Amino acid sequence: MAQLRILLANDTSLLGHFGSALVVRRLVELAGDQDAYLQTGWGWERVEAEEFAADRWDAVIVNGEGSIHHDSATARRVARLAVRLAEAGLPAYLVNASEEANGAEVRAGLAAFRRCYVRDRASADSLADAGIAAEVVPDLTLSWADAPRWTGGGRRLYVTDASETKTSRRLFDLSQGHGGARFVSLRTTPPHAADGRANRRRRGLFWKRLLARVLPPSPWAARYADPFGSVEAFARTLAEDASGLVAGRYHGLCLALRMRIPVLAVAGNTSKSGALLADAGLPAREMTLDRLEAEGLPAPVPIYTADEERHLDALLAHAERGAHDMMQTIAADIRDIRGAGART
Repeated sequence: MAQLRILLANDTSLLGHFGSALVVRRLVELAGDQDAYLQTGWGWERVEAEEFAADRWDAVIVNGEGSIHHDSATARRVARLAVRLAEAGLPAYLVNASEEANGAEVRAGLAAFRRCYVRDRASADSLADAGIAAEVVPDLTLSWADAPRWTGGGRRLYVTDASETKTSRRLFDLSQGHGGARFVSLRTTPPHAADGRANRRRRGLFWKRLLARVLPPSPWAARYADPFGSVEAFARTLAEDASGLVAGRYHGLCLALRMRIPVLAVAGNTSKSGALLADAGLPAREMTLDRLEAEGLPAPVPIYTADEERHLDALLAHAERGAHDMMQTIAADIRDIRGAGART
């Protein structure tokens, strides 16, 4: 049987984040398990310029990570792409998405996907209200079975940055007022883009990284210093050195849960962190930034209770099983379509 050729649209690893890089790696690994080649490295400019000839791709997987909310520009892009692909007769699948507060136009576009996989029950319920069936598969970072496990021996509280600059500054200030806390960024050097457009950004980051490593601590320095270089090195540091994690980013929360690091998530501009924790049976582990500033950073972050450990076991098992089943179902659907076309 010939290997499937699948394009990944919205390769968020090009943004240069540990979480996004891990999501894309897991998609490549999962596709490989199904004898499918997944073309990565395509940003939106390359995707929107593609004509999507049926003889080039068997299907397109659209990474919905971090984008489909409040009728954002990327939400509209995803919706338009789904319609374009349906009109071109090319099977398209939405994966790793959270959906929130979109209007009728975006939701109508999402309905053009053959299958939708969302990261939490709240997103599935929201799409169901629009008549769109969606299956819940937790964020793909949670399916990283080889992630290092928290040793429990660390003595340092870690605080991550956030996607919003002002929130990052407030979290940085909190970390500076907590003796021994370390403020870290989930940003890293992005991979090479397939069309070279993002590679100029890589060159600019080189000089920012050199400067950031000699400047005094600040959110800007943390953003560009990239002291870890890889998600494995970042995870090993957390596993060995962290007493707990205050997560300003969704993927900081995901990595902490995957590694079983005691975590508190900071509520952000969407409800996705709260939705994940609700699904996991850990709703008390989300706090507003205002409350953190009023009460101070925890010392330490509470370890998981026995009930929380059981909930975490179930979440991680669901994430691993769901990721495998998702890609297996997608690959089988593509092969069924390709086989039907060959018979006509």
